[in-house]
Amino acid sequence: MKKTLYIFKSGELRRKDNSLYFESEEGKKYIPVEDTNDIYLFGEVDVTKKFLEFASQKEIAIH
Repeated sequence: MKKTLYIFKSGELRRKDNSLYFESEEGKKYIPVEDTNDIYLFGEVDVTKKFLEFASQKEIAIH
């Protein structure tokens, strides 16, 4: 069963090769692409076009 990820901190969501990661002041945290269904953003988060295209390709909804 796929999981839902909640992000309450400010930072950046990025794509690196075939993986996604969230980078904040505390460091990088990698996101398991195959096990993620939704990502809910509650902080100020910067995203790139490459990130959005890859999330769409993997059918990960960003809220």
